[in-house]
Amino acid sequence: MNKIIALVIAVVIVLFAASSMVFVVDQRHMAVLSPRGDAAPTLLGPGLHVKLPPPLQTVTLVDNRIQSLDAPDEDRYVTSDKNDLLANPVVKYRVTDPLKLLTETKGDVQSLPDRIALVARSALGDAFGKYTLSDALAKQQALADEARAAMAKSAASLGVSVVDVQLTRVDVPASMADSVYKRMIAEREQPRPTSARRVPPRPTRSGRTRSRNSRRFSRTVTVRRKPSRARATQTPPRSPRKRMAATRSSISSTKACRRTGRPSSQAT
Repeated sequence: MNKIIALVIAVVIVLFAASSMVFVVDQRHMAVLSPRGDAAPTLLGPGLHVKLPPPLQTVTLVDNRIQSLDAPDEDRYVTSDKNDLLANPVVKYRVTDPLKLLTETKGDVQSLPDRIALVARSALGDAFGKYTLSDALAKQQALADEARAAMAKSAASLGVSVVDVQLTRVDVPASMADSVYKRMIAEREQPRPTSARRVPPRPTRSGRTRSRNSRRFSRTVTVRRKPSRARATQTPPRSPRKRMAATRSSISSTKACRRTGRPSSQAT
């Protein structure tokens, strides 16, 4: 009887030791095997693994999926024009380096959401401080993108990658909502200054050009060119018969003038 009890106890001890030495890592997690002492930890992927009992080696599982951090309470931020805004951010992040995360948190992986919340609050505070109240309400996506870029540097030191930052609710506090909305409506109703447009001058009947932007007048001189006239009219060319007849008449008139002693102009 005593032998049977001793055998059962031995089997239970063996099964307990075996269960503590064999572990399985699924596709959603990664395992960090930390030995006792100052030895460096080892990163293990999905599958069946064997380790030493707990005092000698410990295993820490890290979720490598995209996780969301939604703050339950609204945070208060201050804009560049010294106005308060209430915002509720949602941060999506993913662990990319489990070894760095385990080193920075000193094995306390459960404190990662609190660290991410502090980083998000600091980045959003700097982003809200660069925008006025009206711009922060109108450009929420640009503000969130700027905060995500600022968070990426701080989160990388923890082995975490920031996937996205969204602002689910941005509003003014209830105590100052009426005064803020009245001021925004008054700013929108104010007429905006229009830049003077330069209009080309228009010609008038008196030959002057007038510009709308200036009171000066400039007289334009129009020069009209008259059609050119021919200086001398050219006679059409004569035929050979007419040339011979003209030559004969001139010779006969010359002879008659010599006989009478008169000039040729009087004889004709």
